[in-house]
Amino acid sequence: AFDDEDVIHVDGEVNPIRDLETIGEELRLKDEEQLVQNIDKLDRVVNRGNDRDSSRN
Repeated sequence: AFDDEDVIHVDGEVNPIRDLETIGEELRLKDEEQLVQNIDKLDRVVNRGNDRDSSRN
């Protein structure tokens, strides 16, 4: 923790176990967000490929 009283903890107090759990959850949520974005991009690529294939027939 900081010695400076003006620097406050987001939860009001330092609790290393809770802080670690919070960090882990934030990282998991960011990973999930990135996976959803990647899936959306892949869906668009696949759909474009399907559109091209159907226009050739």
